[in-house]
Amino acid sequence: MFATGGTQLGDYSHWISASGIRLPADHNAESTVMYWSNHFDYEFADGWYALTEFNWYHWLASGAGGVPGVEGGDLINLGSTGVAGNDIVSQAVGVKYKRSPNRELGIAFEFPLTERKDVLENRLTVDWIFRY
Repeated sequence: MFATGGTQLGDYSHWISASGIRLPADHNAESTVMYWSNHFDYEFADGWYALTEFNWYHWLASGAGGVPGVEGGDLINLGSTGVAGNDIVSQAVGVKYKRSPNRELGIAFEFPLTERKDVLENRLTVDWIFRY
């Protein structure tokens, strides 16, 4: 279950937010996690955007397997024991180039803001979007 929305801020900025709960099909095999993600961008030159994102993950219930005390963040639900009540907050910073309405290329570097990291130490993300 999730909700998402976004808006333009002034002439050159945008904010997109999403929040939800990932409910497991099997409570023994997977954990229950809620998240809140926020994306902010600013067009600083024609088609070029600076961006930052903040992500918060909070584990509501542990699974019964996986690696004890370590979860998979947004990559995979390991269903680990001992993760209920844990929080991870991360930030990403990057740039995106929108050459046309149907082509985008972006890069961002994500890092944890909390001491707890689980599988997220540092992450480089590259996206290349074609719309048709």
